[in-house]
Amino acid sequence: MLRRRRLAARRLMLSTMVATGLALTALGVAGAMGVQIGVVGYLATALLIVGLGVIVSAWIGRSGGLVTLGVLLLIATCVAAASVGPLKDQAQTFMSPREITYTQLGQLPTAPVHYDSGAYRIDLSTVDVTAARRLNVSVDAGSLTVVVPASARVHVEASADMGQIMIGDQMVAGSDSSITHDLGPEGGATLTLVLHADFGRIQVVTP
Repeated sequence: MLRRRRLAARRLMLSTMVATGLALTALGVAGAMGVQIGVVGYLATALLIVGLGVIVSAWIGRSGGLVTLGVLLLIATCVAAASVGPLKDQAQTFMSPREITYTQLGQLPTAPVHYDSGAYRIDLSTVDVTAARRLNVSVDAGSLTVVVPASARVHVEASADMGQIMIGDQMVAGSDSSITHDLGPEGGATLTLVLHADFGRIQVVTP
């Protein structure tokens, strides 16, 4: 009997994780189509599915770690909601990002740049990449958009604990997402972007 319960708990955990991944992927696709979802939307969706899994686990007598995961998601959802602001203001927040513009290669920070929460748009479109340079930017919760020069070779390493990443024609969404992608013509100096979001969206575009 105990062995059966353990097996059922493992199956329930796997089914819950698969359902969560599919739901977050669907949200990512909707976001790529222009639907403003926001960080809390991703977290709340994951919390809802895990919560249903906890309810089902009550029938088999073992949660398989779902209760712990649900508590962590609940805390993360509350923190994200408090950081980003009221749900009705999220769309406006993401549509009106904070603008950071660099016009020369020497202006780029050499130390990692970190933002707590919010929407940020980093404009590098007029930077002349005459030497190899590395820019490391991360955000706890929110969106991060980087506009890179179309004529430069750009190497992007982007990751998100939970959310969406769009680089050129590449797009992933869900938990523990990552993309490594090159933009621009080959040859010459390379601008390397290392981007990370705990919860949110990362996008790299050309003008």
